[in-house]
Amino acid sequence: MHFDKIELYFQYSLMLVRGVLCQLVHFKVPKLLFMGRGARIYGFSHLRFRQPMKLGNHSTIDLRFTNKVVIGSHFVLGDFSTMRASGSQKFKCQKLLIGNHVTFGPYSCIGGGFGLSIGNDVMAGPYVSIHPENHIFRDLNTPIRKQGINGVGIKIGSDIWIGTKATILDGARVADGSIIAAGALVVGSFPPLSILGGLPARVLKKRGSESPVVRPEGGA
Repeated sequence: MHFDKIELYFQYSLMLVRGVLCQLVHFKVPKLLFMGRGARIYGFSHLRFRQPMKLGNHSTIDLRFTNKVVIGSHFVLGDFSTMRASGSQKFKCQKLLIGNHVTFGPYSCIGGGFGLSIGNDVMAGPYVSIHPENHIFRDLNTPIRKQGINGVGIKIGSDIWIGTKATILDGARVADGSIIAAGALVVGSFPPLSILGGLPARVLKKRGSESPVVRPEGGA
């Protein structure tokens, strides 16, 4: 156990050194930024964050082509995860706002698109995907990739648990205190304290309720 602690302290010391060097290279006053092996931040000039922040091994934060990015304290981006405000220089993400104590597990993919807002105390497991945009596809004579994108953004409240491999699509509104089951596909708006699951996701139960949600006979 003693050697385990020494190894952990050494690991975090290296991560802190990487974080300090990254900030100095970008002419920033160093804060508590822990960066794993191969972690990268692009568009650092757009980033406003409250310390500490931890980026896992080979994770990427790409904030180029965005107007406003604010990340609260104790943010964690898991190993091999990506947060990208915009994937094209032709489109600028309007805002990417993340509260305090928000964590994403390994291999997650978080987009900025037409705006992403996440409250405080949000836990997301591995392989979680968040996509605040849609591709336009109505013109059958034009390749989809040439038709552009549209969207309204995504809003995720506070005190929320997002299960492994959940996918949240543009237009989703998930209110405070909700739980999203593993593998759920979230589209639409949901009230506080909802337990969501399914493809597409629906309210399975309310937190604090002993019984599942009652549906009319023959309902979906």
